Amino acid sequence: MTGVEKIFSNDTLFSAKELSFLKSDSKSSENRNQSLPQGSLKSPEMYLSDQLSPCTAGMDAFILKLSRADIHRDFFVCAVIKLHTRKTNPSARYHPVNEETKQFLDNFLSPTRGIWYSINLNHIALALWGGEKKTIEDHLFFIKKEIERTAQVTVSAGACWSVAELKLEKAQFSRQEIFHNAVKALDHGAFYGPGNLTFFDAVSLNISGDRLYQLGRIKEAALEYKKGLDLDSENTNLLNSQGVCFALMNQLDLALKAFEKAIDINPEEVMAVYNAGLACVVTQQMAKGLKYLQTASRLNSDIYEIDLTAGKLFTREQCFDEAEIHINRAARLRPDLSSPYRTLGDLFMAIKKFNRAEAAYKKAVKLNSSDAYALSGLARAYEIQNNNLDIALTFALESVDLEPDNPAFHRNLGRIYDKLKKNDLAEQSFEKSEKLKSASVSEENNETIHS
Repeated sequence: MTGVEKIFSNDTLFSAKELSFLKSDSKSSENRNQSLPQGSLKSPEMYLSDQLSPCTAGMDAFILKLSRADIHRDFFVCAVIKLHTRKTNPSARYHPVNEETKQFLDNFLSPTRGIWYSINLNHIALALWGGEKKTIEDHLFFIKKEIERTAQVTVSAGACWSVAELKLEKAQFSRQEIFHNAVKALDHGAFYGPGNLTFFDAVSLNISGDRLYQLGRIKEAALEYKKGLDLDSENTNLLNSQGVCFALMNQLDLALKAFEKAIDINPEEVMAVYNAGLACVVTQQMAKGLKYLQTASRLNSDIYEIDLTAGKLFTREQCFDEAEIHINRAARLRPDLSSPYRTLGDLFMAIKKFNRAEAAYKKAVKLNSSDAYALSGLARAYEIQNNNLDIALTFALESVDLEPDNPAFHRNLGRIYDKLKKNDLAEQSFEKSEKLKSASVSEENNETIHS
């Protein structure tokens, strides 16, 4: 998650919605957990879980076969196989598994060794048992190679061992869930490109959770991260991701607990440190939150969001020298964005350096002529200095047009009308500001009651 919006929407409290918590994507998670070189992974264009959602009939048929299979000791591996078209055989993409491949699978997967089912044109599901783990694993690799040979395709596969093999104390997966875990393993393997066989693990659940998170299904994502932590309780990326979900669900105590557990495991986990700071801010532990943000900035001085947010919060707390350091650092990191210059303008307004505020707001407006906060701030800076009131009026009107429900913008507009002796318009603007402010307070109270 990236990006930082305007933090100070009211004069008293913060909410989790006003702060942007940071979360690694699956690629960076994979690199950190598997020690892979940066740039070696690429997110799939489409996740298998998305592709299979319309194919419920094929999945249901295989799951039914799996549920009825008589498997000794309930010890087996389930795999989902994707057939990729080779350039030398492009027509394979449009045809089912050929007869030679079918015959091989029928012969190799005897009733005492396994089952298989073609769940759609490009995907096969199978379960394999009848031996020790090494033997079953060797058989799975052999099946992959034979499908590649007989179907003239490249094969990727995701696999999941049965619960008996995973030896989980907390996670108990049904046979149906084991099939879906194999699907998640195939999505995991897609980050490496075609041709891999990937076994289900905590990273698979991290990737699955990230996909649900991207789709806005926050509660489901949090559950996936929890399952991942059942497999790897010290995975700091999973802890951070779980904490972000808790924060977005307004469960701030649980969020802070997850972030601080990640920090206990790895004190240099910068995103967890930063997010812990935000959680403290939202729960009105400002001093503790600011310390976390300072630590995060020291750990990694190249993350724009950290320094911009720290600058805003230190400004709020009237620690202006510290605020200016962070805001200037954010501006150096992203000189193309208006936000740091607008925030610098806010700081100079707070310390009554209005000419410097004017210059900062001008830079912000030049970078983004639709930055309503910068437009209103520049209008206010002109109005306080009694300079360019006609231009100030234009900027104030533009800010109101862009964000008509912001009471501060209407208040700034009213001040300019007042100095221009347009008393009726000034009164209308002030009344509008008060109505919007009252409505905002009422809405926040209602959210608090029903949260």
